[in-house]
Amino acid sequence: MNKKFVALTLASVGTILVSISAQAGALAIDAAGNLFLSDGHSIFKYAPDGTKSTFAAGLSPLGLCFDGEGNLFVVDSAVTEAKSSILKFTPDGKKSTVAKGISPDGMAFEGGLGAQRIPERIEP
Repeated sequence: MNKKFVALTLASVGTILVSISAQAGALAIDAAGNLFLSDGHSIFKYAPDGTKSTFAAGLSPLGLCFDGEGNLFVVDSAVTEAKSSILKFTPDGKKSTVAKGISPDGMAFEGGLGAQRIPERIEP
């Protein structure tokens, strides 16, 4: 598996250096400055100090975004659109299905946390 190192600089948080595979996809940043990154069939969480943990596994995540309440929404693709869904993870990690049978390419919330935490610079 090809690995890349990426330096992500966030306003008022600093720079996070992360190692990602060539399959890395969507990313979202929460209010605490944690980076959530879809990579293969998992979502990884990178703390501002660079610590990596597995947030969710067994998914096919295409899109990630936070709403204003800190909930993480995930576009979970599947082999067929009928099985695709949008999942919601609450800040305490509880998962629920918001919608089934749809497969959008991405998501965004007006006024959500993502709008406040846009990376200043991403360097490969």
